[in-house]
Amino acid sequence: MIRIVVASASTDCRSAVAGALKANPALTVIAEAGDGVAAFNQVRRLRPDILLMDAALPKGESVETTRRIMIE
Repeated sequence: MIRIVVASASTDCRSAVAGALKANPALTVIAEAGDGVAAFNQVRRLRPDILLMDAALPKGESVETTRRIMIE
């Protein structure tokens, strides 16, 4: 089972992506995040196999979040 966190500022986008991923029995969406801080906290707490993050999070959060995750 591949465990995934989906991060996007758009609720509709998160829901659509999570729904599509849930259709595959080999994938499990374990959390969703609406911003970089929430994504970082979910990754730190849950240790997913994949973080699927919108590259266009507001205020450059996607780049900073990726940097913080890589340092951890």
